[in-house]
Amino acid sequence: MTLGKRIKEQRKSCGLSQEKVADLLGISRQSVTKWENGQSVPSTKNLFKLAEILGTTVDMLIFSKESSENAKQPLSEQVYNLYKLEETKKRAEHLKAIKILIIIFGIMSLVLLISAGIVFAIAQKKAILAVKIQAIISISLFITSASLFLGYCIEKKHQQSNLLEQELVMP
Repeated sequence: MTLGKRIKEQRKSCGLSQEKVADLLGISRQSVTKWENGQSVPSTKNLFKLAEILGTTVDMLIFSKESSENAKQPLSEQVYNLYKLEETKKRAEHLKAIKILIIIFGIMSLVLLISAGIVFAIAQKKAILAVKIQAIISISLFITSASLFLGYCIEKKHQQSNLLEQELVMP
């Protein structure tokens, strides 16, 4: 029996509708439908909440008696691997967002640097204090962007060292 079928069977035995389960989990009814039809699977967090709502264990939802007896990996290892997979996806999404921000800040910095050069050239000729201040602000924004980029590089290096440590701890 599949995970989706076990979820559906347990939900019905508890007398709960898909809508009620979705409300209790804080998700859409369509998500529950997709789980039950095998089109997707719940996240680890939702799987644990779902087991609690349905009055069962994650072990009972994930495995039938036959498959849990024949499982090659212990359940704890399988749940850990599922957790690791989700964390890896989250990290990838986080890094993608950071990369997009860095590109945006880089473009902004380039534009600000060019405008600062133009403003300084104008300020040299007209000696307008406000124009000089604008140029200083532009340069400081460029420095801020460069700092963000360096922060990103440091964070990435830190994540790589954390991944290496995790690989050493859990082969």
